[in-house]
Amino acid sequence: MKKIFFILVLLCVSLTAYVVVAKTPKEQSLQHDVLTKIQLSKVKANTLISPEDQIYQITSNDSSALLSLVESMSVKKAKIKDPKNYTSISFSGAGGSFQLFIYENNYITIPTQDTDTVYEIIEPKLAKRLLDVTNKIQENKQNRISK
Repeated sequence: MKKIFFILVLLCVSLTAYVVVAKTPKEQSLQHDVLTKIQLSKVKANTLISPEDQIYQITSNDSSALLSLVESMSVKKAKIKDPKNYTSISFSGAGGSFQLFIYENNYITIPTQDTDTVYEIIEPKLAKRLLDVTNKIQENKQNRISK
């Protein structure tokens, strides 16, 4: 009887551990796991649209900085409903194209025909650097294309 009870307890603990591990969001490389069809070495950042709907042209240096951040970023799927106040960056070139939406609290999305998955940037320093670059682009009034 003690063996059966022990086996049942062990089975319950194992099942609980499996469910916890299976439900934990997996860390993914933005470059290798999310943007699998994009060759980042052949794209550049073109335009930024601010939360106030101002459009900015992105310089070559800022494009390189943004691509460097995208290449090194790790993310995990997040469950937030209807994120707001985003900055949008368009990337395109011979390697493909995509649009990156940056939200408050380290969240991003890269919409496709299949999904609008929200991701959380795992490393806060990279998220802060991403915001710093986007703020720098918006501070340079010469980059603005719309009024």
